[in-house]
Amino acid sequence: MCPPNDDDPDSVWLDEEAKEADRVEQLELEFNAEVEERARVMRESIEGALSAAIQVWTPPKRITVSEWADENRRLSPEGSAEPGRWYTSRAEYMREIMDCITDPSVEQIVLIASSQVGKALALDTPIPTPSGWTTMGDLQVGDKVFDEGGNQCNVTFVTPVMNDRLCYKVEFSDGQSLVADADHQWQVDVGVDNKRKSSKVMTTAEMLPLYKTGEKNNFAIPVAKPLGLPPVELPLDPYCFGVWLGDGNSYAAQITYHKDDEEILSHFEAAGHSIVRRTLDRCTPNCRNAMIDQKERNQRFCKRGHDTDVVGKGRGGSCKKCNSQHVMFGRDGKSRDPIVRKKSFHQTLIDMRVLRDKHIPQRYLRSSFEQRLALLQGLMDTDGYASIKGLCEFCTASDRLAEQFMELAWSLGLKPKKRRCSSAEAWRVTFVAYDDQQIFRLKRKQERLRPRSSGRASETTRRRITGITQVESVPVRCITVDSPSHLYLAGTAMIPTHNTELLLNMIGYIMEFAAGAPRSCTRVFRRWRRLGRRLVQDNSFLTSYRWSDLHASFCWRLTIS
Repeated sequence: MCPPNDDDPDSVWLDEEAKEADRVEQLELEFNAEVEERARVMRESIEGALSAAIQVWTPPKRITVSEWADENRRLSPEGSAEPGRWYTSRAEYMREIMDCITDPSVEQIVLIASSQVGKALALDTPIPTPSGWTTMGDLQVGDKVFDEGGNQCNVTFVTPVMNDRLCYKVEFSDGQSLVADADHQWQVDVGVDNKRKSSKVMTTAEMLPLYKTGEKNNFAIPVAKPLGLPPVELPLDPYCFGVWLGDGNSYAAQITYHKDDEEILSHFEAAGHSIVRRTLDRCTPNCRNAMIDQKERNQRFCKRGHDTDVVGKGRGGSCKKCNSQHVMFGRDGKSRDPIVRKKSFHQTLIDMRVLRDKHIPQRYLRSSFEQRLALLQGLMDTDGYASIKGLCEFCTASDRLAEQFMELAWSLGLKPKKRRCSSAEAWRVTFVAYDDQQIFRLKRKQERLRPRSSGRASETTRRRITGITQVESVPVRCITVDSPSHLYLAGTAMIPTHNTELLLNMIGYIMEFAAGAPRSCTRVFRRWRRLGRRLVQDNSFLTSYRWSDLHASFCWRLTIS
């Protein structure tokens, strides 16, 4: 056989035809592979969509909220006295409340109970608010209270009044007490010293057999931080007002001071007041008297700026033009010239209604931290004392002023105690402070405060629980607040206590079974499913919504079958 001739045209044509056939065959293979791949992707997409659709429309398994909680709910060590698995049997009275959501015969649910325990305080328990005080019985949804950090938080849920509850009086090492039911929760420090201290949440009933070991108190509650409030406009500088409350004349704008404490008067002058210094008598050579904003005799210009040498003076030396304007204002409502002279210290005391009745107006007790501290400094620089051991004391003959000083100290994060003097009609308020706290402005007193390392500083930042005694049952009530810690302040001493945690099991149930809910409930379910995604991690998500909305949203008509 002869080899192919490369110069033969037929041979060249056959080679090209073979190559073209190979190329077409390769293209067909690639096309078929691409078609198969697209078909596979489409098949998987359809199967995934069908699977998702089947999953969405598959009815939820028959399970009640309490059964879901027993199977899935876990309690954290930080938020429960019994961390670990949830057992509805520990709060059997909650079973029916939770299971109503899956009961087809129930058309409306109105929740008035907490998630696991009652956590209620007596109705007459004082509750501090940014505007003053209220009581547990008067609190309403939307009211503002304080948490243990001094931050403002909102009341987001209140329960109806509950009667016939087992109640206890819980007493503390500073003489304060609160009346709570057996299921009320407290966040307590457990341990005898800082090295062994731990924090946990316990109920009153759980603490009852454990709070004492011999003479040792095993539980303590941290003292609240200073209240966080914005600055307010005050009629008098808080420090100057505190000095007058401490060593001022109850009937006049005068103060008495030691000759070595001239720096007190410098604060009055810095606040814009004029001072006239006087020596009292030879029997008290170290004692001085200062008259504040003393009225000048034969003043030429009145408080409205009228020249009395021109307009004349009436009876008693008053300005004739001011008298005329006052008559025209009362008769015809005509305007008067504005007051151009600043009110005197004496006149401001009259306007504040504290002259002849020394007390601290509420606006000073709910001012900013700096303003309240200045008021405390004025009181302590005059009627205050610091021992060589750092014990601070405020002494006054007025029980009302002593009580208000206690409130002021509590609002600044201190732990005062009050007792009556046995030798005199006076009250002594004592507390421990350290050199990193500016309790005094007088240098000689501030220098007596010791550093925190010199003593048991931890005892100034917590209250020991010294007694738990059963008392006659009283009406009680629960609230919920939106603070991250679930704590709020209660009692005149502003003691941190736990709120009631509502509906956690119901939210968890809704998160899992929202897809199988009827259309009438889907919108509500979707909402709480979004808000409750972090339920399985911790309870910090409670701050992301309003409990009032939660309570209202659960009062819908159910058609679950």
